[in-house]
Formats: sequence, C-alpha cells, structure tokens
Amino acid sequence: MDEFLVTARLVHFAAATLLFGASLFSLYASQELSKRVGAAFDRWLKNTLLFAAVAALLSGLAWWDALAVSMGEGWADALNVETLKAVLFDTEFGRVWIWRLAISALLIFVLLFVRRSDWTPRINFLVAGLAAALLVSLAGVGHATMHEGAVHQTAQAIHLIAAGAWVGGLVPLSYVLGKASSARTGTWTTHALYALPRFSRVGYFAVSFVLLSGCLIGWQMLGGWSELFGTLYGRVVLAKFFLFSLMTTIALFNRFYLMPRIAAARKGAKPRPDQLRLLWRSVIVEQGIALAALMAASILGTLQP
Repeated sequence: MDEFLVTARLVHFAAATLLFGASLFSLYASQELSKRVGAAFDRWLKNTLLFAAVAALLSGLAWWDALAVSMGEGWADALNVETLKAVLFDTEFGRVWIWRLAISALLIFVLLFVRRSDWTPRINFLVAGLAAALLVSLAGVGHATMHEGAVHQTAQAIHLIAAGAWVGGLVPLSYVLGKASSARTGTWTTHALYALPRFSRVGYFAVSFVLLSGCLIGWQMLGGWSELFGTLYGRVVLAKFFLFSLMTTIALFNRFYLMPRIAAARKGAKPRPDQLRLLWRSVIVEQGIALAALMAASILGTLQP
C-alpha cells in the first residue's frame, strides 16, 4: 500500500513540477528565437506540458484511491464508491483535491485547444498560472495541515514554487542544450546562449528560497537535532538535503566553470561542441538527482515526524 501511495505522490510531484517549471521557462527564456527554432521548441513544449498534465490528473486520481485504500479495509476498498466519496467530501484532503483535479482537467483542455492555434505569450501565461495553482495547492494537504496558522503552509508553498521553477526548468533547458550540442547550425546554440543566463538568474532565487523554506519546514516538523538523526523521518530529511546539496554543487560547476567557456560565443567565438555536450549531460544528471529528491519528498509524506 505504501509503495502505491509513494509512487502516486512521486508521479504527481514530478508532473506538477514539470508543468510549472517548463511553462515558466518558456516565459523568460524562449524569446527572440528564429521562426524555425521557435516553432520546434513550442511544439515540443506543448506536447511535454500535455503529457505532464495528463500524468498529473491520473496520478492525482491514484493518490486519492491510495488514501481510500488506507482509510478503508485495504485493497477491497480501492474501488469502493462510499469510501472514495468519504475521502473526497469528508476530509480536508478531499476538499483541496476536488479543486486540484479540476485544475488538472482544465490544463488538459487548454493544452488540447492550443495545439490547434499559436502558442501565444497570453496562453503561456495562463498555463503557467494554472500550473502554479496546482503546485501551490499541495501545501493544503499532508503535514502542512498539522500546524495551525499560515506560517508553515506559506513556507511550504514557497518551497514548492521555488523547487518547481528550478527542477521543472531543467527539462526544457536540457532539451535546448541537447539540440544545441547536436545541431549542425548555430540557431539552437543562439537559443542556448540566450536561455542559460536567464535560467541561472532564476536559479539563484529558486535555490535560496528552497533552502530557507526547507530549513523552516524541517525545524517546525522535527523541532531538534535528536529527531533529525534519531527518527526515520529525520533521516529521510537528511537524504533529501544531501541530494539538494549535490544538485547545488552541480549547478555551481555549470555556472562558474562551463558557462563562462560557452559564453565565448557572445564574443564571436563558436563554443566547442564538447563543452555544450558536457553541460547537457551535467543537466541530465541534475535531473536524475532531482527525481531522487522528489522520491524522498514522496516518502516523507507517508511518515510521521
């Protein structure tokens, strides 16, 4: 049962994070593209966002069902209508989840509709706003509801948005870098050189807010060093912090070692393909570590502090 719930949470976290981070990336890092490159990126982005929206809806339904199994008498209640209704209408989780499922369905509708029209900044902003609402609303369920007052839930919302901007933005960044490292023309390289410093600036704020809000949440949930090292919940928090530190180290290597060498293209020198390829591979590794961090977050939600 726990494995089913953890898996549903992991897929849902990953999908919601991708929806927000990728749509936000498109707003700040995909301007001034050539017509051909812009059309290819928009096509990839819309397909990726639609896939993420469908995954968010299906994993949201699976999460709801997993809680019904937990609250009921096991797998016999997985499709029990009365148990499912009780979870959805008689719990704080359910009242939030109704809105979250509606947002997921609306995102799918918008993305299906926009596939027949141009991907305009207005539509992009709408998708990013809906994705932000989907992500922030996760602060209304789980351990955040254990604490009275708005401090914990506000910190949780900031944590989610900052992580979404950083982790979700890695996916479109890796797509652009992959194209730039393999394309024979310089148009994708130009896009990469435009996107990299903008993603980096967003990353500075995102990493800072993830760290500060995470420390506040961890202190409120654990309350002391003994719980951090002496409980399973605390050890998973330590594992998540280690993964965060590893991601930050890779990000700093990319920013202060690889990017200055690639940025030589702005001065008229063509960046070496192996440098772009190394940065691309580094971002892919960062995505893998981020997925492990999301797994740790998924496990934390099933444990008592």
